[in-house]
Amino acid sequence: MTGSDAILRHRTAIARTALSRPIQQAIEDAVLRPGKSVFDYGCGRGIDVHFLRAAGYEAAGWDPEFHPTGQKLQADLVNLGYVVNVVEDLDERRTALREAYHLAKDCLIVSAQLSYQGRISIGESYADGILTRRNTFQKYFTQDELREFIESTLHIDATPAAPGIFYAFRIEAEKHELLLRKIASRRTAVPRRIVSLEERLAPHRELLQSFATTVESLGRLPRESEFGQLADLRRCVGTPKRCVRLCERLFEGFRLDEFRARAQDDLLTYVALSRFRRRPKFGVLPDALRWDFRDLFGSYSKACCEGDALLFRAGSAEHIDSACVASKIGKLLPTALYVHESAVSDLAPVLRVYVGCARAFVGDVPDANLIKIHRFTGKLSHLVYPQFENDPHPALARSLTINLRTRQIREREYSESANPPILHRKETLVLPSYPHFEAFRALTQQEEEAGLLETSEPIGFQRQWREFIESRGYTLEGHSLQRRDKS
Repeated sequence: MTGSDAILRHRTAIARTALSRPIQQAIEDAVLRPGKSVFDYGCGRGIDVHFLRAAGYEAAGWDPEFHPTGQKLQADLVNLGYVVNVVEDLDERRTALREAYHLAKDCLIVSAQLSYQGRISIGESYADGILTRRNTFQKYFTQDELREFIESTLHIDATPAAPGIFYAFRIEAEKHELLLRKIASRRTAVPRRIVSLEERLAPHRELLQSFATTVESLGRLPRESEFGQLADLRRCVGTPKRCVRLCERLFEGFRLDEFRARAQDDLLTYVALSRFRRRPKFGVLPDALRWDFRDLFGSYSKACCEGDALLFRAGSAEHIDSACVASKIGKLLPTALYVHESAVSDLAPVLRVYVGCARAFVGDVPDANLIKIHRFTGKLSHLVYPQFENDPHPALARSLTINLRTRQIREREYSESANPPILHRKETLVLPSYPHFEAFRALTQQEEEAGLLETSEPIGFQRQWREFIESRGYTLEGHSLQRRDKS
């Protein structure tokens, strides 16, 4: 990483007060877990290394300018963070990528600056990027271009983690475990309230409750490795099938058929989306995933056939529109269905696959908490509402829209707008189990009773909404509508 004398790469190293976004993403995705070692290739000022060590990780780094004497060490996770976009020579870029991947035992994280539609870069054209006024080089990739660069250099499948961030896994099973974690809606519930329990089973109540929780999470009967007390259960209570029947009698809300259907939806979503890249062979899947396919579908090939049919439906505007109209989750408007990200896993499978198609392209969009499913145009938008919970009518700060037909990305900023779009009827966007659902619903009821939502006024924007409720003699105190004091 020597570079031209005119290009001062070290000036691109910024001072930060927290972990970089790629490292934060790896922690959120459990790709980086306690006990894993990290090497930061091109670590700049070493800020990630500093914070990782403070958090108890084994971390080291190397940088040609700031840490040139550091050893290039193998580690479980290697981070090549915003390096390839500041290297002006393509061959040198590829060399850095290969060398970083060679050091990774489990996974390499690769990140780079992206060029969204409408972004204007100031500088002089140089090689395949620009030379800035500070004599630094910047290559702005598209999401597809960055993926292609990684895959053509390393000859592996790159897994999108977020816009401009990809994982290059060495272990195929770990990649598929991550993909299923992102898709699965399986929830581990607290032990159900006991309706009745025969006296003879009372000593085994905790064992049965633990078994019930495991079955609910899996959607099927567990193997020995998934429920370590299976032998005790057989000895004290009976076979797993008998225990399921007992749990259905004893625990309110325990329904294996419902858990099974939910797990099947998870697997269908996963296997449909796996068609985007090279679908894994059955033998490379983790044990738990192989057991899922056998127990829930009978075979992997049958699940793949059903998944392909589901993916085909997700590509049809007619099917997407019908699913949006039929959805009991989300806020339906003439051109789109809006849903909070916490409720996506409860959507119909065809809509989950539609959302998953966008995730397969860009990964997770930082801070996005609302999804807009466009009903007719093949687009999906990730919306950022920073004050969604606290503000009764939160303002839109940023949107990122993916056109799934053209694979174009458009980002729009509203944070500096004097009159940004705002939300109403927030309870329609979340599930009834959402912590603030009742407060959202109570506010909507107050506003409906006051006649504030039955108007042709453009109340979907912050300034007009404030002026409108003031003109009607109201003010908002938290999620409560109040009459203004006339004095």
